[in-house]
Order: sequence, then structure tokens, then C-alpha cells
Amino acid sequence: MLTVSEVIAKLEALDIETTAVNAALRSNPVAETVAGYDAIHRRSSDRPAGERRAVRKCWVYRYPGSPRDTDKVKFQYEAPHEEVRQADIGRDGKAIPVPAVQHDYYGRVLTITPTLEDREVVTERVSFRPGQSEAPLSSVRLPPAFSGEAYIWPQG
Repeated sequence: MLTVSEVIAKLEALDIETTAVNAALRSNPVAETVAGYDAIHRRSSDRPAGERRAVRKCWVYRYPGSPRDTDKVKFQYEAPHEEVRQADIGRDGKAIPVPAVQHDYYGRVLTITPTLEDREVVTERVSFRPGQSEAPLSSVRLPPAFSGEAYIWPQG
């Protein structure tokens, strides 16, 4: 039966051999480099970026596009668009009303009244986080009993 110190010694020997093989492959690239023990087993996985979505009550403001061109006036094209804002919910569980907004529509002032709709919105964003590597095996310090020595407690 192997002791913990013997297992760590064998893993360190594999790491030394991997380093030698990779050095030889750098001078003569006939194959891909060999991943070492630290790169495979002593690394936590990456956390991918993502977002969580949910259907919520939202106020939707619909803005008109540019008017049609006439014989006398040409307009720069502007597509109709909408603005979506998540609604605040009151104590009674209903959406708190919001006021209408004034929109300058090519010299005319339009009143845009929002409508309450159920929309899918982003509720949480998670950023990418790379995985972290643990300390190399050479930095592991074992108590005497695990390292194969006769005494159990450190002498001091």
C-alpha cells in the first residue's frame, strides 16, 4: 500500500517527465504538448458568462418612425422603436402607474402613453470568471506521519 508521500512523489516524477517531453516538443514540434497534472487535476473549472431572464410586468413606450416623404419635404429615415422599462410593483401586487412622456416628433410634440405588458427581461447577469489553479504539489507540506517518518507529532 502506498503512503501519501509516495503518491505525491510519483505525481512529481510525472510532472518532471511531462516538463521534459514538452521541452523536447518545443524543439521538434511533431505533436501537441502534454498537459501536466497541475493543469488537469489541480484547476477549478471556468465560470462562463451568462444571464438569467424572467417574464415581468413592464411599461412599453412605443415611438413612431419618421413621417413619409412628401413632394416638398424629405425626412431622414427613423425606424419606429419602443422603450421597455421594468414596472415597479406596489404593496398591493399591482404595477405602479407611470406618467406619459412628451416626444418631439419633427416639430410636433406627441404624448407617448406607456402600456403595461408582460415581457421577458434580464434579471441577473453573471460575468466570466476564469478557473483558479491550486498550489503545485512541490509546495505541499505533510505532517510526519503522512510523509513516512516514524514519529507522529512534530518535534520541537
